[in-house]
Amino acid sequence: NTTARNAPAAQALLLALLQSFRVEELCKCSDIKAVVEALVPYTERHFERLEEALQRTYALDFTLHAMRDALGADDGADDDAEMLAWGIDTAGALAVRSEGEEEEEEEERVKVQEVEERV
Repeated sequence: NTTARNAPAAQALLLALLQSFRVEELCKCSDIKAVVEALVPYTERHFERLEEALQRTYALDFTLHAMRDALGADDGADDDAEMLAWGIDTAGALAVRSEGEEEEEEEERVKVQEVEERV
């Protein structure tokens, strides 16, 4: 879980473990507090990296759209309102695509917090 290359697999494994065991069972494990404290910074770092990547996609969409407009390319939009709606739809689609990932990460964070609180 320490590198971005292995983060998706490590986070998936962590989520599977947290979903497979009840908080009470996890609290019975020796040194669980140290394990959780060690995992939190990496999980937060990977989440921040994904958030930044998502924000960069918005900037890329905006730039692409502006380039099309500047070059006079017709992307099927007749006016600025439709262009704005296209941008909102594109951003919404990206957000929806990442919602599942965000929900999984939030569930993981809640489980980790529960374990931390009980230890």
